[in-house]
Amino acid sequence: MQKTIKMTLDNAIIRSVKEVDVDMTTNITETLPWIDYKAILDELEERSIAEGMAKGMAKGFTKGKAERNMEVALNLFKKRRPNSTWEELTQILLDSGISSKTITAARKQYEAKQAEAL
Repeated sequence: MQKTIKMTLDNAIIRSVKEVDVDMTTNITETLPWIDYKAILDELEERSIAEGMAKGMAKGFTKGKAERNMEVALNLFKKRRPNSTWEELTQILLDSGISSKTITAARKQYEAKQAEAL
């Protein structure tokens, strides 16, 4: 966005110097009436909104994926066979693409719920 503004202003200044030999102490908006500043600002605002929406969607997707991974890990811990080890369960989850950080958090949450049940 800053690059677009800078390029627009640089081009406007070069054009104005060529056409009117502007002294840089003058008000550029009065000197350059052919530039539609509202349109430029509206376009920049639209781009900002679109970028913000894209970032928000990406953040929501990432959060949703993390919550799904946590739920998968918790379900595996709840439905595990009595003779299965934590290492086996951890390896199953790692193989399915769930991070070790999520697995550790899910295990702590599972163990805390088990302790509450006792």
